Amino acid sequence: MTPAVLRDLVNADEALVRRGRLVRGTVRIDVGGERWYLTIEQGRIAEAGTEVPGGAQTRLSLSAGQEEWDAFWEAEPRPGHHDLMALLRRRVLTVEGDTHLFMSHLRYIKDVLEKPRSVATRRIPS
Repeated sequence: MTPAVLRDLVNADEALVRRGRLVRGTVRIDVGGERWYLTIEQGRIAEAGTEVPGGAQTRLSLSAGQEEWDAFWEAEPRPGHHDLMALLRRRVLTVEGDTHLFMSHLRYIKDVLEKPRSVATRRIPS
């Protein structure tokens, strides 16, 4: 998964973009040792990359290890890896910055970060 792929997945989902229409600002996602910067404007990810967009100030930061994000992004994540709040409860996810932004747009943020599941390999029941 890359920030650009996440941007494309989110921007292709008009219902998700509409749900996030009041969200504006730059969010940093720490995926292990890599930092992703997502600049969100009216629910659409305008910029996505590993460098801070010029002049942008990060409003919110979510940080977890690579293994945690990989487990979270599985097509059918295991219990404890299935939800951002589960990651918080297990203390493997750190949220810093504008917690009002996080809580007031929690559904949107969850849906954005769950988008990679839509391209994960689906398990076929035996």
